[in-house]
Amino acid sequence: MLQTDKNLSPIPMYGCYFMSIGHIAERISGKQLRPGVILRVYCEAVIGKLINVNCYVIRPGKLLELFVHNLDKKVRVETWWTPAGEMTAKKYDYLIEKWGTPFGTHFVCSDYNPDPTIPLEKILSTRYFRIKRGL
Repeated sequence: MLQTDKNLSPIPMYGCYFMSIGHIAERISGKQLRPGVILRVYCEAVIGKLINVNCYVIRPGKLLELFVHNLDKKVRVETWWTPAGEMTAKKYDYLIEKWGTPFGTHFVCSDYNPDPTIPLEKILSTRYFRIKRGL
């Protein structure tokens, strides 16, 4: 689902990182997020201070855990990031890239762009997500 979907209108236009994390949750669970679940996660995440009302992600690992929990699965997540051009020595399961655009920044997964109408110019950093084993 794209962040521009009319069913997600309560989510601010700056929801690309939020929606990319939701996409990772879909990959982990094997289930597709429906608009009602996305909106519920948005509200729970704002209340829990995982994001602010403008979708600025404060705690990406906890947000991913919340998304996955709402898809009837439980995980624990470790997150970290590196600036553009730097590789991570740690093993990771998923990544989200932060790109510079003519309008600011935009977050995408390698197989998902929450708003493909935004032109990507230069990668700025990478966010990594690793699922902790042995819950």
